[in-house]
Amino acid sequence: YGLVIFEKESIDYVKAKIQWHFPEEFKNVSFNIRVSDPKAKTYKDMKLQDKVSDYFDKKPVTGHIHIIVESI
Repeated sequence: YGLVIFEKESIDYVKAKIQWHFPEEFKNVSFNIRVSDPKAKTYKDMKLQDKVSDYFDKKPVTGHIHIIVESI
């Protein structure tokens, strides 16, 4: 699914927005989120205290970004 996020939002808030979309039976599942660079085929853990703008350019070339949600 797609999710609208803004550059000044904290990663903690983005994580809460993602969890809100989970089905009820998965609402309490712990997970990490990572930023993905599909061209370089790399990913990096996102720290909860950081802002979205710490990980992404203001205007991504493709118009969207990739985040990986991984259960712990």
